[in-house]
Parts: sequence; structure tokens; C-alpha cells
Amino acid sequence: MIDIREWLWFGIRLFVYSTFLFIIFLGLIFLFALWYYWFVVRKRSRNKQQITIKLQNRSFVFHTLSFQISDDEKIVLNVQISPLEKQLIELAQLNGQKYKISSFDIHDEQVEIKFVDSTNCLIIKHEYLEQQSCLSKQTYFVHEYTFVWSSPNYRSCFNDRFNLIETGYWYGGGTQKTVYWPINQFVTKSQALIPHDAYKNMFGNVCERYWLSSLGLALFVDPLVPLFVSMNKKHLELTSEYRTPYRQKRFISHKFQYRLLQHVNMCDLHLTMINRYLGKPIGTPDHRMITEPIWSTWAQFKQDINTEKILDYAEEIVKRNFPRSQLCIDDNWTPHYGAYDFDRKKFPDPKKMISKLKQLNFRVTLWTHPFVSCKSSLFIDYWRRGLLINMNILSSLLDLIIERSTFLQIVFDDFISNPKCQHFINLIKCIHERFFFTLPGISL
Repeated sequence: MIDIREWLWFGIRLFVYSTFLFIIFLGLIFLFALWYYWFVVRKRSRNKQQITIKLQNRSFVFHTLSFQISDDEKIVLNVQISPLEKQLIELAQLNGQKYKISSFDIHDEQVEIKFVDSTNCLIIKHEYLEQQSCLSKQTYFVHEYTFVWSSPNYRSCFNDRFNLIETGYWYGGGTQKTVYWPINQFVTKSQALIPHDAYKNMFGNVCERYWLSSLGLALFVDPLVPLFVSMNKKHLELTSEYRTPYRQKRFISHKFQYRLLQHVNMCDLHLTMINRYLGKPIGTPDHRMITEPIWSTWAQFKQDINTEKILDYAEEIVKRNFPRSQLCIDDNWTPHYGAYDFDRKKFPDPKKMISKLKQLNFRVTLWTHPFVSCKSSLFIDYWRRGLLINMNILSSLLDLIIERSTFLQIVFDDFISNPKCQHFINLIKCIHERFFFTLPGISL
């Protein structure tokens, strides 16, 4: 017979000991941070203050783009919309973090801009894309500029801001509760461009890293970039940074890559983006899904469904002679989320139920999702087989603490980029990947 009191006492002691060890571990980390900051970071910062570099040429032209380096180290990007219009339009301000620029080099189709700390670099590549118009069948050329910010320190932050005023009507990005068309009137705080709840002033379930301007400008951000987006009526601001909800497990270098494409015809430019990056559908959906309604149990019953209710629902639709393409059995048809068997209490004979629905000329679909309930017996099985997204408890807590402490960010960033510490960092990586305990990611 199991003694509940013994197990309870064991759990309390385990919690107290683990909490005590974690506090000691955090204390050691903080003491190391103080030592490192006092003897390493302060010395390096004093040496940086003595560096004074003045660029002889603070502006240059690169095909249809013109760059001007301002006194505060920002790179003002101007664009010539068409060969007939010689006037330049201010399109963007690069280097929002104000990294101190040391030099820039132009080699044929590439510009390389280096910074004083010698770790960050901005490379801009140019390419002519030969395309054929689907309307006129004539050949045309598109300017493609690839911007690549890079740093060996994965915690580096890059920030570029694009103007919405006088650069045309803009379309694309993520959906929000209030829909503007075009999006020039969008106002949103800086947030990760990932699907979320649009009713909480976040981006909705459709998020595209693609923006298109009526003046023939297209902006496309690489899918692997940890991207944050903010907008007001003047600017579209793109920030690349590894912080919540993006996690960098292997401490690899940070690369922020995006492309700027330019052509005088907006339609041809959009088709170029489709052919080159966005892709096309490989088939057409069934015409019944377009021309006839899709019925769902959620609209009528929410989660309270069973065989009798679904069959009565279908027969009522047929009785009223409503058109129908399919019927979706929605939420709570399984015993727990993550299971793919019918709840036998609600659906004692699901095969017979589906046969009756098909006899009524319904195609039947089931509501599914990428989550597994902790109450399901499959949860442990999926975790054991490595099918769940795991999170490292200790490293995740440290990341959250570092995000909220400017002091720890300074120390950690300097430590990661210090060449003398690379052997020690590699040892930490090895220990982190092999021995640190992981648990499945839990979402509320």
C-alpha cells in the first residue's frame, strides 16, 4: 500500500532542494557577470571610446539606390522609382541600432559595410532578373537587392525602418482585427510576426513576410529570420532579434536577410515574386467547396456534440433543401485533444454515422489541431518517441532573466563574441545539448 504522506514529503523536499540549488546557481552566474564586467567589459569599452573613425565619402550610388551615411551612423536609403523620374525618394533608414560604421567597399554588384566592433557586417547584393510579362509577352528586367546583416553573436539586434509616406500604397504583412486596405493606416506595437489572436491587438492567423508598394517596390524577409514588426502611419519597422518567442538553441551566428525588388509595373513585380519566392498552388480545390456551403457543428452545438445531434443536424439541412458541400465535425469529438479516435461515449458507432452522412450527400471532415492534452495517455508516448516540441527548462529560464536585465545582456553579448572564450563556450554547448533535461513545451 502506498503511503501518500511519504510521497508528499518527498515532493516537498525535492522542490525545496531544487529551488535552493537554482538560487545558488543564479548567484554564481551573477557573481561571474560582475567579475567579467569589471575586468573585461569596462576595459574593452574604454578602448572603443578611443577609436575615432571618419569616413571620407559619406554617400554613394548603387544602381537605382542611393546611400547616405548621416552623422548619427544611420544609413539613409533613397530610391529612384523609374528612369524617367530623376528625383529620389527616401525609402528607408538602416542601422537603427546605430552601430558605428568604419568603412564600406563597392565591388561590381556588391556593397560591403563594416562596423567598428568588427563583428557586425552589412552586405548588399544586386542582381538583374530577366522576366517575361504574362500580358504583353515582352521581356523586362527587375532590380533585386539582397540585404544581409550578419554577426557571430546570435544576441545582436538589427533594426531597419521603411517609409510609408510618399512611397505608394502598401499591401501585405500580417492580418489584424481592424483591416485596412492598403495598410498605410495600420498602427501596431512591435511584435513577432507569427500567427496569434487578432482580437488581442496582435497579428491574426495569416502572416506574410511580404510587402508590396504601388510604386513598384517589393519587400520580402527570409522565412528563418526571427522577425518583429511594428507599424505606424509613417513607418514599417523590421527588427531581427533572438528573444521570446524565438529561441536560439545552438548559439549560431545571427543573420538578418531580406530582399528589395523594384520594377515600374506593380503587376509584373508581384508575378515575379510569385514565380521566384512565393510559389503557386499546384492544383485547384473541389468546385463544391467554392460554390456550396461548408456546414460545421461548431456553429450550432459548440463542443456539445454526439451521433444523434449530428445526424439530426444533417437531416434538417437536407429537409430544408439547403445546398451543401461537406459537414465538419468540429471540436470535442475525441476523448482528449491529440487523440485521433472517436469518443465512444458520444459516438458508439462512428463508421455507421459517417455512412449515413454520405448517403445524405455530405462529405465529412474532422477538426484537428497540433496540440496534445496532458490528460491523454498519448502525451507520454509522444514525448518518449520525440514527437513533441521540447524546451530546456534551465536555459529557457536563463534566457528570460537575461532578456529582462540590461546588465546581463551586456556581459553575455560580450562573452559570446570574445574569441578567448570560444573553447569554454563550445564546452557549454556540448553539455547543454547532451545533458540538460528537457520537457515538452506547455501552452495554456
